[in-house]
Amino acid sequence: MTLSEMAASLGLKSTTALRLLCEAGTLPAELKGKTWFVTKETVEEYRHTRLGRRGFPKGKSRKAKTTTSATTATDAPRATRKADDIA
Repeated sequence: MTLSEMAASLGLKSTTALRLLCEAGTLPAELKGKTWFVTKETVEEYRHTRLGRRGFPKGKSRKAKTTTSATTATDAPRATRKADDIA
């Protein structure tokens, strides 16, 4: 099965990520000419281990980061100099 066929069976729009995984040796595949080939077992393993695991885990909400910081010297307003003062 080619990477294009694998992407289509997994519902992916592009083969770029799959190709990069093959080139890195992360996804077991065989290069014949310019085409990467994978086995059906590789496709099923990829489907079960990696597909759908992007982003934030389901069921957990992101908590907004609230920080309380004391005002420091860098937070205080700075005096600005006018062009008259410089000359």
